[in-house]
Amino acid sequence: MELETRAEYDALVDEIAANAEDQATPPTNEDVWASVSDVVPKLTGAVCDRVLDLSTRVPDDELVDEVTAARDSTAAETKRAEAVTVLVQDVETRLRCGAAERPASRLPVGIRDAGF
Repeated sequence: MELETRAEYDALVDEIAANAEDQATPPTNEDVWASVSDVVPKLTGAVCDRVLDLSTRVPDDELVDEVTAARDSTAAETKRAEAVTVLVQDVETRLRCGAAERPASRLPVGIRDAGF
């Protein structure tokens, strides 16, 4: 999996949201987590970095701490947990807003169009 652009990240979020909707309509929080969990094996260090860069969300530190403490996690596992919590937030937002109503990027138009 590669995430070079915001459009690729949006497509990933759309795909995860669609998978959650396939499980139930409307999907529950558990459905969202299950759908995000399906992509966890693809979340390499570089992909996690891109998820964290491309999302406008902040990792859920409390949840990250809970997950990583239970497993005595490495730095890589901590980064993956951060990326997962960001993906869950973005998927939940997408499900609330719908794909056609994506939250606007916080970046200025010129920078956003350059793929940052």
